[in-house]
Amino acid sequence: MCTHLIATYAATEITPLASAPAHRIVGTKGAVGYIAPWIGAEIVDEADRPLPAGEQGRVRFRGHTCVSGYVGTPRNAQHVFKDGWFYPGDLGSITPERLLIIAGREKAVINVGGNKINPEAIETVLQSFPGVSHAGAFCRANASGIDEVWAVVAGGADLDMQKLRAYCAKSLAALFVPAHIIRVDDIPRNDMGRIMRNSLEGIPPARA
Repeated sequence: MCTHLIATYAATEITPLASAPAHRIVGTKGAVGYIAPWIGAEIVDEADRPLPAGEQGRVRFRGHTCVSGYVGTPRNAQHVFKDGWFYPGDLGSITPERLLIIAGREKAVINVGGNKINPEAIETVLQSFPGVSHAGAFCRANASGIDEVWAVVAGGADLDMQKLRAYCAKSLAALFVPAHIIRVDDIPRNDMGRIMRNSLEGIPPARA
């Protein structure tokens, strides 16, 4: 590998959107690059109202390199292309310097009683506990039909789950501390290294 790496954030629908020398942004969690001058970019809330710089919300883009839709108009196209904007399905923020920071995927957000959190925030805490090599968080309804946060962790057989939950409680709101933690040998990921969350939700509760 060369010593000068360039980080890039791109989408097939609108070509490369942001880039930066990797060493310039490595210290900023979630940073993917500075947005190109010819790209219009905004962070909006659930009602598509623009948010101030630094606030987290839904990411959207527009520009002369952006396509206007998909061939065959798939059912989800109306959520991806709207009023000239392209919505990649990411959550993030934009600094005053137009540095794009990606926090996670919109469809992966955990919603517990109307309270939302990105699973990556829970996974970061879990993975900082000694002995946990990888972690995945998801939402599952309990026997009463109430949604709870669950987690799977890859690590040694000697992991103390009670201590792990107590550790999480120091950094997460009580609502987002995993109610159940399942130890697994490995966490399923796709070819791009992203967690296959649908597979996590299929893990039998009996293993908790």
